[in-house]
Amino acid sequence: MALEIDTWEYMIQVVEDGSVTFIRRFDNALEAVSMYNRFVDHGMCRMWREIVLVEPNGTAHAKTFEHPLAPKLQVK
Repeated sequence: MALEIDTWEYMIQVVEDGSVTFIRRFDNALEAVSMYNRFVDHGMCRMWREIVLVEPNGTAHAKTFEHPLAPKLQVK
């Protein structure tokens, strides 16, 4: 039985309202950054959406979008 090894270098993960809804792996930086830049709004989330781009060295870049009608947390 052959052992398969993932060789991806970059990864995008999308989390909406606390659930992972999208993961994609890329072999090169240009494709990964191009896809990362396509996420420009809250999408279909109810509260918030976070997009994370992870580089091969472990550096993560994230951007978060809140739904404009989502209730704000009250701090007491």
